[in-house]
Amino acid sequence: VQYYYGAPFEQDRGSLGFMLVCFISSVAGFITSTLFGPSTVACGATIGLYGIIGAQLIMLIHDRKIREDVARDWIKLAAPALVGILLGFLPDMDNFAHVGAFIVGFLTTMVVSDQIHFSLHRLVVQAIGVVGLTLFFLPSVAWLLSLRNADSHCDWCLEYRCIEVLAWCDHL
Repeated sequence: VQYYYGAPFEQDRGSLGFMLVCFISSVAGFITSTLFGPSTVACGATIGLYGIIGAQLIMLIHDRKIREDVARDWIKLAAPALVGILLGFLPDMDNFAHVGAFIVGFLTTMVVSDQIHFSLHRLVVQAIGVVGLTLFFLPSVAWLLSLRNADSHCDWCLEYRCIEVLAWCDHL
């Protein structure tokens, strides 16, 4: 996935754009993981890769009229993302980190890519991205700083983190 999505994205957007999307998405994924799955440790490169997949999604939406086979591109983008989300239901895998990184990768690309405009002025798209990132990060950080007992604030989180099969989730 890293080679398939990361390399073309870096070639297209440059090393700085790639690094910004990966780093900001990873931070967002770790924050989301801490908020919704505090008993699970989130680590690894897949968090940043979900940011790149989110970035590729907005590029696909934007370029859909000039691509040769949009349906094939959608499938090639969705398949690894869905497999990763399904694997995230295994114990000790963290879907919250992946989803947070995906959303922030999408929004970050709106800000850092000079090629996304959707028939709007470029500054409007960047402003939408900045507002989206602000609406993600400010409440998340405020919530994170206000937590005292992180395990008690989310009753439904376990259902999203682990599917109960063969007592897999008993230790969570």
